[in-house]
Amino acid sequence: MPLQRRQHLLRRRRSGFTMLELLVVAMLGAILITFVSNVWRWYGHAANHIQVTAHLERELRLASDAIAADFGPSLAARTVDGNNVQFDLDTDANAAAQWDTPDTVIEYAVQNGNLVRRDLSSGNEVPMAANISEVTAEVVEGHLNVKLTASYRNEQEDVTLQLQEP
Repeated sequence: MPLQRRQHLLRRRRSGFTMLELLVVAMLGAILITFVSNVWRWYGHAANHIQVTAHLERELRLASDAIAADFGPSLAARTVDGNNVQFDLDTDANAAAQWDTPDTVIEYAVQNGNLVRRDLSSGNEVPMAANISEVTAEVVEGHLNVKLTASYRNEQEDVTLQLQEP
């Protein structure tokens, strides 16, 4: 075979990829795309979980701070039905919890998924925290234990406050 013809055949053979080479590259590409999509999906779930947890913790902190702010100056704390918390604030300076006028009675309860602060004396209502699904309260060994449960996007967090009168 003349040299020119041999060079032409070699050039002709090397001008493209074989079917096997293309198949190997396609398989490697599919494996890489599968790996990247799984990593992306995992990242999305992790980011969503972090966002939901931060939201729930923020709402529980708001609820806890509000309850603690009213518990501090109160004369007494109680629960009437286990699903709310009431505080008696002395407004007539007699140092006795009367649970009626002239004292101010503050109640915390869940209403439509919000923790609501009600001033039972004046009738004012203020939402204090969102996504609060449950408030349970009970007296245990002289302490008023208040459990707040927050729910958001199929996640749930709770915190228990142990309130003790001085």
